[in-house]
Amino acid sequence: MKREMICILCPRGCNIIVDEDTYEVTGNSCPRGAQFGPQEIIAPERLLTTTANIKGARHPRIPVRSSKAIPKAWIKRCVVAINEIQLMAPVRVGDVLIENILDTGVDIIASRTL
Repeated sequence: MKREMICILCPRGCNIIVDEDTYEVTGNSCPRGAQFGPQEIIAPERLLTTTANIKGARHPRIPVRSSKAIPKAWIKRCVVAINEIQLMAPVRVGDVLIENILDTGVDIIASRTL
């Protein structure tokens, strides 16, 4: 069986076709598409970007991101966990705000200084 998808690893956004039996990829314009296709079928992952609550800062929320990709199935659970924390200013860009969120091995990092 073949699955058609759009590769999201570079700005080209190639339409690729992945054979689900052999994981052979066609339609990619760069080597990243050959890596993305099988990974997307076997265990899709995404970088997480969201905001977290912060007190004592100019704004009530601070932008945060994951240190690396998180399994796609865990994204909503991670967002809920991030929304449950209350940070206190000051926070600097790059600070690790949550280590190993939900035992994923991924840290949540501040994307802005507040």
